[in-house]
Amino acid sequence: MFHPEGTFTLSHHVDFYECDLALRMRPANLVRVLQQAGEDQLSSLGMNYHTLKDQHGMGFVTSRVILEIDRMPTAEEDITVETCPMGSKGSQFFRQAQARDSQGNILARFYTSWTLVELETMKILRPQAFPLEMTCGELEIDPKEFRFRTTVGQPAEVRPVRYSDLDANGHVNNAVYYDIICDLLPLEKLKENAPKRICLCYAHQAVPGRELELLRCVEEGEYHLVGRQGDQTCFEARVTLAEE
Repeated sequence: MFHPEGTFTLSHHVDFYECDLALRMRPANLVRVLQQAGEDQLSSLGMNYHTLKDQHGMGFVTSRVILEIDRMPTAEEDITVETCPMGSKGSQFFRQAQARDSQGNILARFYTSWTLVELETMKILRPQAFPLEMTCGELEIDPKEFRFRTTVGQPAEVRPVRYSDLDANGHVNNAVYYDIICDLLPLEKLKENAPKRICLCYAHQAVPGRELELLRCVEEGEYHLVGRQGDQTCFEARVTLAEE
């Protein structure tokens, strides 16, 4: 449940370049906007990426996410994003965001789990170390849902890590994984049906100079996707497409 005093709101106009061949917003671009709302909230409170890094030597690392889509926003649509921190458990911080259409209908829900790390050593820090007190809501899913399992399938393709995949941290940006995932799904199905649910675990950072081996299988209509560099798993995902 979103706490009124802890909720930050962002308006966004969906541009043509953010959409796919069906004029639906690509999941990667939707995630960028949902994540940006959280970053903007922290910035409004004086604790943006640079402040946390330069003054405190800390940074957030995304651990696991669940994206649920009721209807994908479409080209030229105006949407509103709401985001709210949802407390913590153990070493994990939780945040929830949702996108609404102009009528107030919920289009998508975005549940995220994060860890706070000491950047010099990458040591995981307890939530009490975060130098800002925030008003939190209550996560609307059981945190156990973040801990899903995937089946390792057959090799689907090998993909180099390119310049356009990288962010300022020098590894594949969180949102880029959604493009990688969608590229592993059948194009003919994506023409008709957008993803309905994407569960994604970020296991290890995918870095340039090494290729991503991508594996895929389908179990009971759900796609199980794994990406790894050498013996190290970089991500695992499970994807369900909307029904025709």
